[in-house]
Amino acid sequence: MKIAYFDCFSGLSGDMIIGALIDAGLKLDYLNEKLSSLKGVDFKLQVKEVAKHHLSGCKFEVIYDRERKIKTLAEVTKIIEGSTLEKEIKEESLRIYQNLFKAEAKLHRKDPDQVHLHELSSIDTIVDIVGAVVGLSFFQVEQVISSPLNLGYGRTNFGEGELPVPAPATCELLKNIPVYSQEAGELVTPTGAAIISTLAYEYSHLPKMKIEAIGYGAGEKELPNLPNFLRIFIGEKSFSFQEEEVMVLETNIDDSLPLIYENLTERLFEEGALDVYLTPIQMKKFRPGIILSVIAPKEKIQVLASLIFRETSTTGIRLNKVSRLKLPRQLKEFKTPYGKVKAKLINFEGRDKVSVEYEDCKKIAQAHGLSFQEVYQDCLKEIEEQLKQLKNKESRC
Repeated sequence: MKIAYFDCFSGLSGDMIIGALIDAGLKLDYLNEKLSSLKGVDFKLQVKEVAKHHLSGCKFEVIYDRERKIKTLAEVTKIIEGSTLEKEIKEESLRIYQNLFKAEAKLHRKDPDQVHLHELSSIDTIVDIVGAVVGLSFFQVEQVISSPLNLGYGRTNFGEGELPVPAPATCELLKNIPVYSQEAGELVTPTGAAIISTLAYEYSHLPKMKIEAIGYGAGEKELPNLPNFLRIFIGEKSFSFQEEEVMVLETNIDDSLPLIYENLTERLFEEGALDVYLTPIQMKKFRPGIILSVIAPKEKIQVLASLIFRETSTTGIRLNKVSRLKLPRQLKEFKTPYGKVKAKLINFEGRDKVSVEYEDCKKIAQAHGLSFQEVYQDCLKEIEEQLKQLKNKESRC
């Protein structure tokens, strides 16, 4: 599997991503040709080599008309959809933009369609977002992995005044993503946050991989203690599974009504449980009982334990730290004859497996009066055919 690892020791921005991809081997002429199909968006791309703290890399710049603004999601969608870019590039670019507008909408208490971008309405934003997707497609990257993000700290100028670092939109986009602050200044921009939060599969240390290319993309600022670069490693992942530590919460219950477990299980999954299961046991005085087991990330222990105490009669919960191996997976949405359906794409030793989402098939079956099995098999067949066509297309390129 071809992966790109983002080493964000000095943060992340859209121009840093493209600079790093160019330094790794992305051709500027190729990028310019692809981006030129964005109608009504006039710009010129420029790259220069820079050195910072004994490191050198590429500084990517967009020269554009600063009076031209692209403020609404509808306008962005029209420009991207109207281009001749590949379908997958359009979809990924729009996903990034949709997440950016959702974050802005949350801050302004509006719907995404009602939001008007201000600082992010300039042409360089659409060039950075679409260009990042084009660059990753150039290397045929199948999975993006990122280090925890160095956000920086302090204050930054935004239009008419100052805002704290990280910017509110950046904070909203980076919920549930590992971050830290080292070095003063804004190191992760909202554009960078939108790109990485949409595209990254996981956040970890450099995985085991066969490195084929390394690129350094320079940021705008001069930092006193760090070279202001994003480093990207591109190559083949060396093994097909990942190891991680999770927690197992367990408790024995023999005096709660059996009907509580359906609601409890749903609530546990909603709060972040990875798996929930029940094991029948015999307890003291020959009473039948249940072991409630919940597998969860470490950061979810408190909220899940509180839920178990609140919804059951138990007075104690056992905690066990365990390691687990998991196969790489991606959740993607596909068009089928029944409408849009999500599916997990699971890769093992170069072979792809598809698992269609149960809830999507259940809703379709109920809405159309069909059997679940019929809907599932039809969707599975359609998705596998789409993936086959995509692989054939990639092999011809």
